Amino acid sequence: MRAASAVAAVVLAGCPFEHGEKPHDAVPGDGDGADGDANAPQDAKPDVAIDARECPAAPPDCTLFTCASSTSCYYVCGDTTLNSKKNWPAARSACAAIGTGACIATIHDQAEQDCIVQKAMPSFPMANWIWFGYRQPSGTGEPLDGWAWECGTSTFTQAPWGSGATGSEPSQTGEEDCAAMTTGGGWFDASCNDPARYLCELP
Repeated sequence: MRAASAVAAVVLAGCPFEHGEKPHDAVPGDGDGADGDANAPQDAKPDVAIDARECPAAPPDCTLFTCASSTSCYYVCGDTTLNSKKNWPAARSACAAIGTGACIATIHDQAEQDCIVQKAMPSFPMANWIWFGYRQPSGTGEPLDGWAWECGTSTFTQAPWGSGATGSEPSQTGEEDCAAMTTGGGWFDASCNDPARYLCELP
């Protein structure tokens, strides 16, 4: 028995990786006698999922963040001065320059909306509200016709957007064709030529 225990201790001491991990160069059936048997016992999966996102570094004047409810990388851009704020078309172009597939952000659900509000902290004073990817083609009926996402599809809007209630957004004012996020996450329509912070997304 002592001889068998000594052999086992030597074998375990030579193991180069922890339990639950596979060596990078391991090949099924390579010298283990299992020959890749599908019925061979498998190591337990880790209890915590690994976040596999690899987000490109944030451009100047942008801050990178992620949301637990989404696999996207987000970049909120523009400082508290007018120096790096952009109008909506320029924001769209700046977002596309971050990397392949990047775009001015599309919001899909309340969890994503809430995360953006928490991380980006939009506010109305000093034009610290934030452009995102919801827009209305010029010349369509005010205030509700034609609103669509620049990239991808989503049916989400932040209430009371589109309710038609007195004082709700979008407003009746003409040529306010781009949506922005303000204090507390409320949406409103504004002139696409106004400079503001902006939100980019890399799915």
